[in-house]
Amino acid sequence: MMTAAAAAAAVLPPLFVRSPPKNAVYQHRLQEEFALIDRNQFVPVFLQVRRILELTQDIPHIIRGSAGSSLVCYLLGITQIDPIKHGLELARFMNTARADMPDIDMDFPYNRRDEVFDRINAAWPGQVARVSNHIMWKPRSALRAAAREAGVPARALHRGFRLEKVVSDPVQRAAIWRSARERIGHLRTHSLHCGGIVIFEEHEKVPSELLLPDGKPGQLHLNKDETEDAGLIKIDVLSNRGLAVLADLSPTAIDDYPNVCSVITEMFRRGDNIGITFAESRGMRKILAEMAPTSVTEVAMALALIRPAAAGNGHKQLFLEAWCAGSWDSDGTHNRILYDDDAIDTIRSLLNCDDATADSWRRAFAKGRTEKEAEFAMLLERDGHDRRTVNRTLENLRQLQLYSFCRSHALSYAQLVWALAYWKHEAPHDFWVAVLNHSHSDYRGWVHRRQARVAGLLLSRAPPPYKLGTRAGRPAVIPLPPLKEQSVLLPDEHPAQIQLDLRNHGVWYGSAFLEGCGIWNRQMLLGKPAGRQRVQFCGPIACGRVSGRDFKDPHPVTLIAIGVANGKYVDIVVEGDRGDLLGHFAIAGVGIWSARGPIETIVAERIHGCSVASLLGKQQT
Repeated sequence: MMTAAAAAAAVLPPLFVRSPPKNAVYQHRLQEEFALIDRNQFVPVFLQVRRILELTQDIPHIIRGSAGSSLVCYLLGITQIDPIKHGLELARFMNTARADMPDIDMDFPYNRRDEVFDRINAAWPGQVARVSNHIMWKPRSALRAAAREAGVPARALHRGFRLEKVVSDPVQRAAIWRSARERIGHLRTHSLHCGGIVIFEEHEKVPSELLLPDGKPGQLHLNKDETEDAGLIKIDVLSNRGLAVLADLSPTAIDDYPNVCSVITEMFRRGDNIGITFAESRGMRKILAEMAPTSVTEVAMALALIRPAAAGNGHKQLFLEAWCAGSWDSDGTHNRILYDDDAIDTIRSLLNCDDATADSWRRAFAKGRTEKEAEFAMLLERDGHDRRTVNRTLENLRQLQLYSFCRSHALSYAQLVWALAYWKHEAPHDFWVAVLNHSHSDYRGWVHRRQARVAGLLLSRAPPPYKLGTRAGRPAVIPLPPLKEQSVLLPDEHPAQIQLDLRNHGVWYGSAFLEGCGIWNRQMLLGKPAGRQRVQFCGPIACGRVSGRDFKDPHPVTLIAIGVANGKYVDIVVEGDRGDLLGHFAIAGVGIWSARGPIETIVAERIHGCSVASLLGKQQT
């Protein structure tokens, strides 16, 4: 392996799989990156990642994170995003104010990641170790452990227990509280990091003092921050189900699809995005339907918009309203942190500083450093910005403490979304076979199977994997290894069998949707829906969640998507935390219906759970 002192300009260009354009913009950017790589001795990082990709060149990958901002990564074939073409700034990946190792995270198909680890371990025998997570004591876990040590029976320490109810002696109770407080914030145990690995130098085995003495072989006791603080190179080898779906469909490079396609745009406009990894949630369905993205770049904007940092404080709605009105502008006026890179642009323009300084401020806000926030406000006021501008800027930048996408990360995932959407239109039967083989989504199992049925596929009760075949002259999913012909279903399913399948598997295989599921009132039955209407509704739950529960919102809302017809889904909004409804297979009720484009929403006034038996044979009257 090349030493850290090796010059980037000498070592990396022979490994380029793409030739850098001769124009001045590319050449200047290349020299800038070489200088930063040499300054911080980053050459080994790029060499390790490039070597891993050589070992796995038959396995598709995408890069997540800010590495897509690097021209060197693009030329080495590490990323599939041209940062100059997409206007990606290098500062988000590396700059003169950052000496920490650049973060290059690789996504591989989930079903081949173990194979990737095997190849890495074979290439560097005894030199590879996995990074740990540090699980810290939190108040509830510390209290439970302290009570258990004091002899309180485990059965009494159920979820939500109260110490005064299980320990009557105040002296013993005080001792338990004291013991619990001493634990909080300290290391409880180690777990395995989802994908972080460290590859040690050639002929250097993993130092035994860095390994967990009683943990899994090859696991460091260091977490990701300690790994970087120790000067070690951490590379994340992560998994991705969407890549597995795409790998089954085509070997085409992910950046080789047409960047503009009216059919894909229309698909998103209709809200027809179920089955497309990263884009099929109820929230993404709404955003894509309103935006109707016409390119990979606009899909990236939609993916970024749903993240908490970009969506918070009503920014998502402001963005969508401006977008639909045609008044959105690319400098981020309506939503300054659509991407977290936008914070760099905002800070740089307000303080008239360089990229490195702007990124330092961005990181301070992302870490919630209140003293830096106060200093930043003073600088803005010193430069003559009015109080309203200062407050609005601080409010936007505080959002960085929540999860957000950088621009290159969003573009990488947008390329995957665009490619999957392409195949959903071009080869729907192959697409749905691949989705049934690999997808694992927020939707319940019946949703993907219903969509496959709507696309014209005959289904099988046998578990995946499947291949595409034919039965009775119709396309069908064929189980692997091949099973008896009876395992593939013909369309004339009996209601009793549907009920059995629903009870046993949570899915149904018949050709018809469940009777009685829909939205109706007199006008709708006459085919004349208009405006906001009070309606009845009934349908099986597709997915649902309680919004605000994670942030202890005093006014949570329960959001439920239900199926009301083949290929049609409707959003139900219920005031309050009604997570109990999500345990049902179906719901019914009365509410106020309205539609915005293809997205139909009902604000529920009355709602209750339904049994499968009550739906079978029920007529819409």
